[in-house]
Amino acid sequence: MKTLQDLVIDAINDLNSDELIELNNTYCQENSIESEVYANDEDFFDVYFSGKPMEVARAISYGEYHYSHDNVQFNGYGNLESFNGFTVDQLCELPSVIALHVIENPDLYDMIDIEELETELENED
Repeated sequence: MKTLQDLVIDAINDLNSDELIELNNTYCQENSIESEVYANDEDFFDVYFSGKPMEVARAISYGEYHYSHDNVQFNGYGNLESFNGFTVDQLCELPSVIALHVIENPDLYDMIDIEELETELENED
């Protein structure tokens, strides 16, 4: 028999790339984890590297950055890693751990309807 955590994990696996990024970033912000994903655009560079051209050069040179990618994040060394799309495998934590946080804080995660999943669970009985 499935648990609510199992249903949330299934829901996480069904999210699209943008929803996964939103889930990941919310979880990171709530748990002080520095693995947020950002849009690879001018705003990102203005916020994190404004007036610091040498820092940009270092972060790109020592990272794995491609100008044409849609997303970017800092690696553990403060360098940039860019990529297109986002998958469950790229989440900052295992889906089972994130699922528990979603269950405890459903108002933070609009992309997963806990009430609907609870109803589904009740109907299985």
